[in-house]
Amino acid sequence: MERRGFLALASAGLIAVPLAAAELQAGKVHTIGYLTLATFPVSPTFRQALQSLGWIEGTNVTILYRTAEFKSERLPAIVAEFVDLKVDVIVAVSAEAALAAKRGTQTIPIVAVDTADAVAIGLVANLARPGATSPA
Repeated sequence: MERRGFLALASAGLIAVPLAAAELQAGKVHTIGYLTLATFPVSPTFRQALQSLGWIEGTNVTILYRTAEFKSERLPAIVAEFVDLKVDVIVAVSAEAALAAKRGTQTIPIVAVDTADAVAIGLVANLARPGATSPA
């Protein structure tokens, strides 16, 4: 499996945990905020992985795709938009996007994709308990 495909599959699995943990209400549509610094297309593997877990875009999950178009100063505004829209989870594609998401919310779960070392960049305190408090 290609690297991006693996990352998309892994991130979809991580997304399923917070969404599955939420109380599923009949007819409720969950929302994923998909944040990227780049303008790369969303991997079809990401959508396929969500579908394999029962999350069908347009049926029980909505994905809000946002790109900062290689301008990191746009990331905080996009995160603020996701917070205002009350997304259920933020998928941050890149270390810079993940750090912007972390600075922008402490209540919405963040799935970091394509980050080299989450501990070294201060995204998480440790990998054993990634949700534990760490410096921003």
